[in-house]
Amino acid sequence: MAGVGRGIGRAGLVQIVIEPPPTWIEERLLAIGAGFTFLEGLWHRISEVMAQIESELFASGGWGKWPPLAASTLEQKAKLGYPPDPLVREGDLKDSLENAGQAAVYSPKRLVYGTDVPYAIYHQVEHTPGRPPTRKVIDLEGQEYRITRAAEEYALELSRLL
Repeated sequence: MAGVGRGIGRAGLVQIVIEPPPTWIEERLLAIGAGFTFLEGLWHRISEVMAQIESELFASGGWGKWPPLAASTLEQKAKLGYPPDPLVREGDLKDSLENAGQAAVYSPKRLVYGTDVPYAIYHQVEHTPGRPPTRKVIDLEGQEYRITRAAEEYALELSRLL
């Protein structure tokens, strides 16, 4: 970098002087500012974390909180050749949430992660008579730290632009 030299001065008998040109400083500050103004990079990172969380949510039966399927439901699924997993028949709901490119919609200032599978809402909200039991398909309980970590890593990467 231009402006780096060695000499003797107030900082001590042996020192290094760093004098980056103003354009170098300006470029880095603008890059950092853009990273915090237009958050697409952060949203992309968080959507990848969300896809991982969703995959784990389905694999664990909703962190172990989803009620088991009724024996009659398991029997019907087996008869029709469907997997015995809760909330998975043809896989549309699961696939829609495990695919960050499909589940995430973001703009410079906002991330929305979800599914447009019509029956998802019946599983997400509290159980009502005549509806399936609640099996939340988006559940971050105990997983918030992973989103925080992704945001911290993003901020750290931006700070390295200096």
